[in-house]
Amino acid sequence: MIFDGKYQPGDRINETQLAREHQVSKSPIREAIRILEKEGLLTVENSKVVVYEPKIKDVKEVISADRL
Repeated sequence: MIFDGKYQPGDRINETQLAREHQVSKSPIREAIRILEKEGLLTVENSKVVVYEPKIKDVKEVISADRL
């Protein structure tokens, strides 16, 4: 859903809503959130889950690494 553009950088993720939409309990949603956070696609702060919003510094690093 992140790669498809349904969730944009800075969007908040509601685990209850996702669980309802996919007809699963919150446990697999929480596990997916943990995995996506570890991969850097989500951030969790003060119990808020948000799609990672790259900073200028991050974009510069990607561009520099691509040129190597």
